[in-house]
Amino acid sequence: MLLPGLLLAATPLVGVEIDFPSVADVSIAAHPSERTFNLGGASRIRIKGTEHVGLFAFDMAAVAGRRVESGRLFLHAPVPHRLKTIGISTVAEPWIEGKSTGEAKPGEVCFAEAARGERPWSGGDFLAVTFGRGGSRWIAGDVREEGEGWLSIPVPPEFVEAMAAGDSHGIAVSDEKGQTRWNNDLSSRETRTHAPFLRVEIGEGPPRPRAPAAPPMPADTPPARSLPNVPASHVGRSPVELTAGRRLALLPAGAGIDPRRTIGSAATHPGWDDEGLRLRAARGEHVEIGLALDGPERDSFEVEIRWEEPNLLPFRAFVGWFVPAEPHPVVDPLIPLGDEGVRLPYAPNGIRRHRAAYLHLEWFVPPATPPGAREGALSIEIDGEITRIPVRIEVEPLAVPDRPSFVLSLNTYGFPGNGIEEERAWFRLAHEHRATLAPVPYSQSGRLTTGAAPPLRGEGERVEIASWEAWDARFGPLLDGSAFQGLPRDGVPLDHLFLPLHENWPTPIDGAYRYDGTVEDHGRLAPPIEESFPSAYRERFARIAEAFARHASEKGWAETRFLGFLNNKVDYRASGRGTSWWRLDEPAYRDDFLALRWFAERFREGVARGKGNAKMLFRVDLSRPEWRRDLLDGVVDLLVCNELAASGGIALETARRFGEEVWSYGEAPPPSADLDRCRRWVREAWLAGADGLVPWQSVGTAESWTRADPTALLYPGIPGLPPGPYPSIRLKALRRGALDVELAKR
Repeated sequence: MLLPGLLLAATPLVGVEIDFPSVADVSIAAHPSERTFNLGGASRIRIKGTEHVGLFAFDMAAVAGRRVESGRLFLHAPVPHRLKTIGISTVAEPWIEGKSTGEAKPGEVCFAEAARGERPWSGGDFLAVTFGRGGSRWIAGDVREEGEGWLSIPVPPEFVEAMAAGDSHGIAVSDEKGQTRWNNDLSSRETRTHAPFLRVEIGEGPPRPRAPAAPPMPADTPPARSLPNVPASHVGRSPVELTAGRRLALLPAGAGIDPRRTIGSAATHPGWDDEGLRLRAARGEHVEIGLALDGPERDSFEVEIRWEEPNLLPFRAFVGWFVPAEPHPVVDPLIPLGDEGVRLPYAPNGIRRHRAAYLHLEWFVPPATPPGAREGALSIEIDGEITRIPVRIEVEPLAVPDRPSFVLSLNTYGFPGNGIEEERAWFRLAHEHRATLAPVPYSQSGRLTTGAAPPLRGEGERVEIASWEAWDARFGPLLDGSAFQGLPRDGVPLDHLFLPLHENWPTPIDGAYRYDGTVEDHGRLAPPIEESFPSAYRERFARIAEAFARHASEKGWAETRFLGFLNNKVDYRASGRGTSWWRLDEPAYRDDFLALRWFAERFREGVARGKGNAKMLFRVDLSRPEWRRDLLDGVVDLLVCNELAASGGIALETARRFGEEVWSYGEAPPPSADLDRCRRWVREAWLAGADGLVPWQSVGTAESWTRADPTALLYPGIPGLPPGPYPSIRLKALRRGALDVELAKR
């Protein structure tokens, strides 16, 4: 028996089904360019992945105080659709439908605001009050075809009761198979004859007890972070006039110069005056300056630099190599001058008849250095002419820890270098700059980098590691710290290392995964992931995670974090080059998150069996943390989130609730940018709540020497230069930012 909602108050019948037509409905546009749109006046409501969510309200006053047995939402599709699984969420705050078909008018609902220009959504945007946040609840269910274009979706009875009690302001409806990228258009109430409605069955007795709100944030939520104010620097002395029309100036490290022009009266280092150069440093800190030379047009300089001090602080000098950029070439690769006193002809890349040159000078203060002043001198010989500059370095009692508490993780794909010795040079260069080179050891095609995984033996579920010998020879010195002897952080092991586990190892996914259709149909036709793999695939994944955990513990590698991480994306399978059926890196849709969860559970299952004191972490990289919902709760150890300073609210709220470490990632500033942007990038990530920073891609190519490549933080060797790898000046600026953070924590 069906009764309109208006008659419900007059009938005591139990088991009656009542239809409640929508009194407000609107498509919430979530695309970044449309987040201030209101579509309440449109005749259709679009439901499409993470771009459009439907929002519906019903007058449920007549149900107040009654128990609901079932609810079902009916929607009409006037055009073909590809809806299969639908998300239904309560809505924690009120809203007004509006009548616009574009930019929202004052008071109208949109993704960005509950009432445009009048009232924001509490906690951020629309997703802060729906799909598990802000006290809301959500569930996913499958669509049922009802005929003549009508579709229905189950609505939990407690959601209906929440609307009747005023705890939920309607319901939000999402397309949980957004990977179809289909525009699922549904009729809105403006069509009248096909308006959405909610069918409710009335039960006997009172409503269910109200669900508790989401748990509060942990009591030990970290306090807001801050950096000390940096006083305005005074301008140092003017450049020193040398003979033959040359000049020399000491600059803040990385100060930009144009090699085609003289250095003019640019601001010099604030610690440089007529008495020499004065610097301050904590123990364990690197302190740096720039040295600029100019003079008549020429092809090269010949430079020799010596650091004269009775008790030498470690000192290094680098020649700046210019790469093309606008409005002028800029320094990025740095070529070490080698041991003190070694001469090197200097000719900037591709630039002839230049006027100016740049050298980078740095000192390291070993942690055991006693506090107090250290005095020495720079002896700079240019084309046979010597200039001597007194230097005073005030060593402060404060000490920077050998093991960074703020992580710089230099992302790359595959291992650079040819052979273990060359490969290790790249790891050492990163380590010297308080960073960790972090190569992903497999490709989108599911191929492992040669030697990145130990060999296997055994069949089915009984697979095991055949031998650790070669793997240990390659990675063991990184993990016990012996590979880093002689560096500033002598003997400190690698901070983290990716494990080779992924969807195609230790078991090839093709032949194991129980779906053989197309990528386009996968989201609609493939069974749930927990039903899609045989037990052997599941057990092999867990057993190898267990083996790594046990082996690391037995070897005593207790300081390195071993990362389980899934990097591959369905986009590559769609183009014929990949193995993954999901976006496991930067997941976009519910199925992606569910797949990540499944693999995380297998990883944790194995680690729990094999773990001693090894640090085994499951890492996920999110570019859409706002769509995470509760799908990864409790299975993530390390969350890497894009540009945390911009999207940190949602990411941090969840991460802190579940004790996850958080790193921020993004592309490094390009060589043409103000170098201080690299330093600020680190500082701003930490201030936003991050525990680390991941520059996306960090290893350059030979071509990076001839163009301004933002992803070349480390440079390979090229013909005509001593063997590489070489640091960029931007890598040194990132180290400077990381040191700022360490000093702020002390």
